[in-house]
Amino acid sequence: MNIRGYTYLVIMGSVLVFFYGCAGYGKITARPWGETVTVGELAKTSEKYDISYSDQWPTTYPACFIFDPKGDGRTLIGDTWIRIEDPERIPEMISWISSFSRSYPTVQRVFGPDDQFYGFLYCDGDYRTVAKVVDQNTIYVFRPFKAWSDR
Repeated sequence: MNIRGYTYLVIMGSVLVFFYGCAGYGKITARPWGETVTVGELAKTSEKYDISYSDQWPTTYPACFIFDPKGDGRTLIGDTWIRIEDPERIPEMISWISSFSRSYPTVQRVFGPDDQFYGFLYCDGDYRTVAKVVDQNTIYVFRPFKAWSDR
């Protein structure tokens, strides 16, 4: 086999490893075109969701919220997420992101690798997170991290 054949094999092997490695991750995306969900709408219908937040380490201000729909058979979990038990605190806590954010907070959707919808993520624009599949009904959402180190 010549050098061209080996190069082809290496490239194809790398592509396969990449796709196999990404198979266990969920997707966190902005809203699809034409569909708009606001954090205000999510807060008003908070009884439909299990809501958790993760703070902006080292402060205790929320950086992101998870809105996990109740009764859909799918769950969003994470070790650093704190469940909000008092629904009356939700609007106040959500307003903290707007008050302390230096960028535009957004509502994003969390999907599994099979494109099944798992819930919403409302996050300070400076923060990102990663979602990893635990099993066919559970996605683990990691602690948010600051996306821009120069801010």
